[in-house]
Amino acid sequence: MMSANKDMKKSNFPNIASKAISTAQADSTGSSKVKEGILTGDNIKKLQSEGKISIGLFESECIKPLGYEVHLHKDFGVPTISAYGEVDSHKWINSSGFTNRLLPQAMTKHVGYLFSLREKIELPDDIYADFIPNSTWNKAGMTINAFTIDPGYKGGISFTIVSNIHNWRFFPDDPIGTLRFYKLSKPVKSYSGKYQDSEFLSGPVFN
Repeated sequence: MMSANKDMKKSNFPNIASKAISTAQADSTGSSKVKEGILTGDNIKKLQSEGKISIGLFESECIKPLGYEVHLHKDFGVPTISAYGEVDSHKWINSSGFTNRLLPQAMTKHVGYLFSLREKIELPDDIYADFIPNSTWNKAGMTINAFTIDPGYKGGISFTIVSNIHNWRFFPDDPIGTLRFYKLSKPVKSYSGKYQDSEFLSGPVFN
């Protein structure tokens, strides 16, 4: 009797193993629905290929386990003499306080420069993204803030970098950070604010 039970248990092992393999194969082919929460690199690649998210100049080599590596655009904005007065009075409209320059160019210490990602982004109404700057730049003396890209946003991504050392130079295509994507449990109202469809180097708009 005991021998028969052992034989039954042994005979079940191949079935259990085959079910596990089938499940793993189904997951690897992407047939399962992308669940809510943080998106893995495989999720990002799948949604990009299906056109559900759009990352400009997409390269598979930039996919990370929990995000997508993003890079600096070739242009950056140098603040004009009047830039800070315009900001203080909330009259700085459509990047009027910046002069466009090509990287690389030395940065003055403790001055904020406008940069853009080379990758334009388009998100559906149930996915948002966080920009996480690479810690290397903070260790090198740069101040770069993290920020969130709302569901439904499409366009260029601009932000400010402040150098805490004199004559630092960034170069075009420098890997500046990671976009980390999150899927919501249900769609929300899509972003429709003043920065929708922004081009590269879009400065602050206060009205």
